[in-house]
Amino acid sequence: MLASEKIFKMNHILYKELEYDLLNSTSRIYGFLDLFNISLGHDRWCTDGVHMVPVWHDSIMSMFWQTYCNSIYLNAF
Repeated sequence: MLASEKIFKMNHILYKELEYDLLNSTSRIYGFLDLFNISLGHDRWCTDGVHMVPVWHDSIMSMFWQTYCNSIYLNAF
């Protein structure tokens, strides 16, 4: 099994353990991003099956902050 396959499997196991808290609106545990599937097809950004090059991290964080800020802005009105 490749390292990326193990990470995908571990994400599913972790989600099953945290599902109640992630879906409970009063929980203090906040959601996490599953970046495995959106990374597929970007082999040039992956160095060894697990670690990504800086442009990948820049792209992910850019998308995260755009989504987060849009959410705050839309909820303000």
